[in-house]
Amino acid sequence: LNPETNHTAYSSTVSDFVQNHLDSLKRFSVFIVSNLSISEYAEIAQIAWDANIPLVIANIVGMYTEIRIVVREHCVIESKPDTPLPDLRLDKPYTELIDFYQNIDLSAFTDTEHAHIPFIVILLKCLDQWRSCHGGEIPRNHKEKTEFKSLINALRRKADEENFTGACQNVNKGVVEMSLPANIKELFEDPACCVSASSTPFWITAAALKQFYNVRGVLPVSGVLGDMTADSQSFVALQTL
Repeated sequence: LNPETNHTAYSSTVSDFVQNHLDSLKRFSVFIVSNLSISEYAEIAQIAWDANIPLVIANIVGMYTEIRIVVREHCVIESKPDTPLPDLRLDKPYTELIDFYQNIDLSAFTDTEHAHIPFIVILLKCLDQWRSCHGGEIPRNHKEKTEFKSLINALRRKADEENFTGACQNVNKGVVEMSLPANIKELFEDPACCVSASSTPFWITAAALKQFYNVRGVLPVSGVLGDMTADSQSFVALQTL
């Protein structure tokens, strides 16, 4: 039904398929079989397993349907986790981000411009002040983060500046020490992360990510910015860093 999908149908026994079509198996990305005996299912499942091709076994008897899947590995990537932490990289800002916020002079802004400074800039400016008085460390516990919020509020010009409210709201989630997540570490330690000619695109990507981390000491910035009170020019500039 999908015009973008190419398919080939074989109506034969497993033995006939093995004898005449086995060499063509590797060009398929999935293998679907039906109406075979148990011994034939076992034979074709072993062939598909050895070739690392997913096998779908489908049987229909009246109103009863049975589907089984034989696959070595099935990668599921959660693109929208329930509670994603913002990847602001405040503890280890990269060069482009440092240049961006250090070239901003808050005192030179009008009241309107001041009320539309991205909260990321506010947090980084306040972190510079905090680090200068705390041996280069970021605020870590509740007491320190409460004191840090006082630094933020001290820069307010008006009580209703929503960008400063946003900065305070993002202290607990954004001002944290970024470390390698346990699930990513588990991927890096998996033997499949040592790629070979037979590696899947997922593991090739994982290996490249591991190499990036080993060189840089951090993961790539996600580049995703949440909603914030900011002027369009500053917001777009942050997105392109």
